[in-house]
This record gives sequence, C-alpha cells and structure tokens, in this order.
Amino acid sequence: MRVWFHMVWLIVLCITKLSAQNIPFIINPVRDNIISGTPIILSTNLNLIRGNEIVITKNDNVADIHRAGNTYPIGFSFNFFQSPYDYFNVGSNGYITFQIPPWPQHLPFSIPPGASPQQQAPKNCILGPIKNYDYESKPGTYAFYKTIGNAPNQQLIVYWCNVPVMKSSETATFQIVLNEDNSIENHLIYLPYSDYAGNRATQGIVNQDGTISFPDALRNNHSWIPFTGLRNNTWKYTPDQSGTNYSVDTNGAFNPVLIPEYIIWYEAGITKPIGYETQLIVWPKKTTTYRAEVFTCWNYKIDEASVTIKVIDFLVDAFNPNSNIPANKTFGISTSVSAIGLFTLQVYNRWGQKVFQTSDPNHRWNGKMNNTGRDCPIGVYPWVLIVNIDNNPITNRGTVTLVR
Repeated sequence: MRVWFHMVWLIVLCITKLSAQNIPFIINPVRDNIISGTPIILSTNLNLIRGNEIVITKNDNVADIHRAGNTYPIGFSFNFFQSPYDYFNVGSNGYITFQIPPWPQHLPFSIPPGASPQQQAPKNCILGPIKNYDYESKPGTYAFYKTIGNAPNQQLIVYWCNVPVMKSSETATFQIVLNEDNSIENHLIYLPYSDYAGNRATQGIVNQDGTISFPDALRNNHSWIPFTGLRNNTWKYTPDQSGTNYSVDTNGAFNPVLIPEYIIWYEAGITKPIGYETQLIVWPKKTTTYRAEVFTCWNYKIDEASVTIKVIDFLVDAFNPNSNIPANKTFGISTSVSAIGLFTLQVYNRWGQKVFQTSDPNHRWNGKMNNTGRDCPIGVYPWVLIVNIDNNPITNRGTVTLVR
C-alpha cells in the first residue's frame, strides 16, 4: 500500500538588510507551526520605513495648501546660511524652503549672480531643481520626506518620485538631502527633457535675502538637460566654518538614499509575481520558498528577504488495520508533531456519523467504530482537525481512505 501525507508547515526565516539605511527588512510569519491548508500571512515592515507623503495638488503659481504655510519637521536642527531651522516647507516645482509661505512661482528663475536681488526670484531655498512639473493634469502623490539615522548622523530626505513633467511623456525623480553636519546633497536620479519653457531648469541654493547663491553657470535658468534626459547626477554643498560660503562638489559619487517604496513577492521556481502588497496570504502545498524584493520608486532593487516553509509528516491519506507495517495500521496525529498544542481530531463516515474522536496525540483510530465497536467498512472518511494556536482555534479538513 502506498501512503500519502498531509502536512504541518515549519517556517524558517531568512533576513536581509536595507544596507543604505541599516534597517532590517523583515518577513514576519504569524506562527511557526501551520496545519496543512491553513492560510499563512507573511508580512513585512515596508510600510514602516517608506517616506511620509506630501500632498501637492497644484502648481505654485496657484493658491493652494502649500502657500498657506504648511511646514514639516526636519527631525534635527539644521543650519542654512548661519540660521538654524527645525522645519522646512515644500514648493511643488522641485525645491524646499525655510521661507513661509514658499516662493509663489512655478517657472524657473535665474538666481545670483545671474539675477539681481530686486528680481522676483526664490529665496532661502534649495532648488533641486526648479523645473515645470505637472500636478494639475496628472494628480497624484509624488513628493515624500523621511528622517533617518541617529545623532549626529541624521538625514532628512525630501524626494520627488516619478513626478510628471510639462510637455514630456517621461517623469522626473530626484532627492534633496539635509545632513546633520549641515551639508546638502542633491541627487538627480532622472530628469527628462521638456520643450516647456525652453527646457529651462535651475539648480542651486539661495540665502535668506536672495543676494547669495551657489548655482552652476550652466544650470541657472538654462536648458541644461540633454534630449536623452539626465541620469545619476549628484551635487553636494558643504558650508565653511563661517556658514556663509559653500563649496560645491559636482563630481561626487552618485549615492542617493534608498528609500523603500514598493514590494514584489515571488514563489521559488515561478517567475511571475504572486503579490505586491506588504502582506501576502499563501496556502503552500509543498515545501516552498517565498521571496520578497523591495524597490525604490525608481525601480532599483534595494534588497530582498526570503522565508522557507518546510514540510514534516502529519496525517496519512490512507491506512490499513491489517497492514504488516505498524505505522500504517492506524490513523492519527504523527508523534513527531504532537507538540503542536491542544487539538481535537474527529473522523466521520459518509453519512455524517462520528466514528472517532480524540484530543490525545497518542490515541489513534484503528478502523473500528469509536475504536471498540464493529469494523468500519472500507471507504473514504472525512476528518476535521481543530488546533488551538495562540488561543485561536484553527480548523483543517481532509479525508482518509480506510482499506483492508
């Protein structure tokens, strides 16, 4: 006689890390012993480490929520041109500012030395860069912020993800990073070419009264983004001891902060994704490895974690009271998994009459009515197993074939 098995699932966890932030990326199985057929919830901590949303509904030249003086916490004290700030504000067209309310324009403007102080140009801000982004015709959430790290190495990351660009079929993604040592990083992940406003854009920093700024001569309200778009470019602004002058490094290594944005689940051996949420419900039928891959908003894979669900013997699919093999003579809980906790096993005949019940892992059905009466006829018998896990009753059902 060939004997098949139902299973209990033993979960083994493998953890990797989001190295850019030193934050563990974790898959959390709800328990470590699962009855065959019971749904397993696999969850991650992705929703705890992504950025906070900044709602931008209109461009800055239209009165909206961001001209009303909303501020967001930096998370630490940051000095900008000698002045300390613990908050920032956001201009929709690609800049952060310490001015309340923000500069009420959305077109790129020249900043000193390409403009006079009298010109209506942005002040007290970091332009990362100002370009013509489009929130009105393509509404959505495109801007986020997140403070990470521990003192004295904390960072505020303000980032725009796949924001629509006027007169372009492509989107822009970039970051402005404030470091606790008062330096500033500006990571341009991708900026597309746009015919709107002559493809002009402005990148740089400007002081409180608009008299001092640090732009590139070719990025100060010029068309400096190539037709193929600009990729993987980093600027860094570092203040001197006085806090009034900044050195600008335009040749530094491209090293944006990798903020987790979305997740893809896979089952080993299957190339098609099986889920995209931070939680996944699975019903494994065999030993299976599940993998969760976490990505940035610009589709860069940060890291992955995996969980393997291994199978051990639980209930046979068939038994023969007349077998010469002792293990095949009865039906019940395998002694190898008897430590699963409180349980009740019930067996019924095809008319719904209970023929066996036990809560003792050493008590097994021998094929007789209640183990003491007449022999039950050969056939298929439904069974119900109720296991108490974490004070929650979990019910599993199946069938066993009685042969003689």
